[in-house]
Amino acid sequence: MEIAKLTPAFGAIVEGDGSDPLLEVPTEDVIRLFRNSGAVLLRGFHLSGDAFERFTERFGTDFLINGNTTRETVSEDGKTQTVNPGSGLIPPHAEMAYSPFRPDILWFHCVQPAERGGATVLCDGSSLWSRMKPATRAPFSNSRVRYIFRNLPEQWLAAFTGRPASARAMLSTIPDLDFEINEDGSLNLEYKVSAVVTAKYAGVPAFANSVLVEDKSAHFEDGTPIPRALRLELFSLACDAAHYVKWRAGDILMVDNSRLMHGREPFADASRQIHVRLCRKAGF
Repeated sequence: MEIAKLTPAFGAIVEGDGSDPLLEVPTEDVIRLFRNSGAVLLRGFHLSGDAFERFTERFGTDFLINGNTTRETVSEDGKTQTVNPGSGLIPPHAEMAYSPFRPDILWFHCVQPAERGGATVLCDGSSLWSRMKPATRAPFSNSRVRYIFRNLPEQWLAAFTGRPASARAMLSTIPDLDFEINEDGSLNLEYKVSAVVTAKYAGVPAFANSVLVEDKSAHFEDGTPIPRALRLELFSLACDAAHYVKWRAGDILMVDNSRLMHGREPFADASRQIHVRLCRKAGF
């Protein structure tokens, strides 16, 4: 087993010889690398059966089901899913940063890479924030982001709350969340949260949010739109700071969702298959 840097600024790669079982990778080594670097790519390890699920469960609890109805369920409990369908570009974002159910850790498993393109994009939100000009920072320093959704499907509510019947009582306890459950079971939701969070392990400010991917839903706190020019500037900065994980079959990627944003490079063929698990509560 060999360990190296994923990038000069963040991330680590742990590489086996192709026959090393994933479940024999020392848990404490992965935790140490993850805490220090924000992401760990495990490559060249043998997976069998439910090894992906069993490995991820060493590092936390409360795995979420993403309420996006276009994702397919992979595991029996529904907590291993496919990533968003399609083959187009997905801008850098923190997973579910538009909601109070934001996970701590993201896990990706590459079952089959695309023949060309389809890399997962990683962007260090702490580096991005420190590199921004004061004028670019100012709107997000002075205002939170308001995510506004209308008529979210009933499955979205069930996935995040677990018990739809008690959803109203549970959602009522969440600060900065306004909601309405419609007669058909769909949900109207508004959630206010800063675009800049404190990275859980690095302890530094990180621009890690869903502003770029939620182009229609994300507004400033007073409801005014985020200007297109500002979005384009943020996208350009994120691309300049990005690292592209070019997938190999069997790769597993562990991502600190409080520090790093992720996205997708476009691809042309339909062979790409990536599975994801969302850990809401890290156990270390």
